[in-house]
Amino acid sequence: MDSIRIKRGAKAHLPSELPLGELAFCTDTRELFVGMGEDTKPKPVTNTEITEHLAEWKGKYQEVSDQFQTKYEGLEEEYATRLTEVSSQLDNMRSDFISYDKSKSFTDNLKNTYLKMLNETYTLKGDININSNNVNILGNASKIVGNYNFIVNNGDVYIENVIFDGLDCINFTGSKNVILRNCKIINNTKFGVICSECDNVYIVNCSFIDNGKNVTFENSSGAGFSILANKVKTLKVNNCYFEGTRGQTSIRVKEVAYSEIRFNKFNDNFFRAIEYSALDGGVDYDYKGDASHNYIIDCGKRNNNTKWDEGTNGIFGNACLFGVDLIGNTIINSRENGIEGRFRYVRDNY
Repeated sequence: MDSIRIKRGAKAHLPSELPLGELAFCTDTRELFVGMGEDTKPKPVTNTEITEHLAEWKGKYQEVSDQFQTKYEGLEEEYATRLTEVSSQLDNMRSDFISYDKSKSFTDNLKNTYLKMLNETYTLKGDININSNNVNILGNASKIVGNYNFIVNNGDVYIENVIFDGLDCINFTGSKNVILRNCKIINNTKFGVICSECDNVYIVNCSFIDNGKNVTFENSSGAGFSILANKVKTLKVNNCYFEGTRGQTSIRVKEVAYSEIRFNKFNDNFFRAIEYSALDGGVDYDYKGDASHNYIIDCGKRNNNTKWDEGTNGIFGNACLFGVDLIGNTIINSRENGIEGRFRYVRDNY
């Protein structure tokens, strides 16, 4: 470590004068002298003087310390209290914001913006009804819950990595593009997702579990779908999982110009897995598309109501669908038929 050294030497060589305040140490007599300026001999510094100076400085320090303590006594505790209060206020503000965001302003935040949801649960306080605005939600295993409807009219929709749990229905009407990716739609009371009069609907890598949970045989005629596509121009449902759908069917394709239902798995659904429906059953409708390479198991197995036995099919068509192909599907343990209806090509199904 570096050190600070002062003028030193034998006392015989002590200068007759030193600049004011400069120190000189006599190495032979162990005396310390301080310079007093021009024309004045250096003055020896005694232990008594040093002690007196130290006592004076200590007294002044104590005086200042006492004054500070008197003036600011309790300030640290006060600041700690205030900090706790401010922190609590911030927590309350955040809680209030989240609660408000989950209810009324949740709709506003969805309009024409990308809403990035944290890994939290957003509880709906009423129906979400968004008109003529785009909706983009990027979630992180976030949940939207509450027994209400989530409705978008005439706006594009992109939703990714969001869990919808226990809603009444998710409904998109008049949208040009609807994209659902990596989402879970579970425990909805009537429907999973309804798409009406939309141009393009793409549902990829999504799970639909126990939707239509309030549907019974008596009230199932207009409810109980995981996906209902009605008057859609293009529908694509790929790599999705369906389980426990109550009511009519997991996927109903109704008056859809072109549809692709591929590489999906249907497990233990109450009635049908896939249904193609025309406005007037039995009439030749030239809708295009295919249901291919789907795995369908145990349609109707969970349902103990024998009234549902008739029509419990893996894939069903109520019209002559000569533009629709059924290729490479595996259908196991349907309560009535694996495939029922008239389609264009039906091959390599098991």
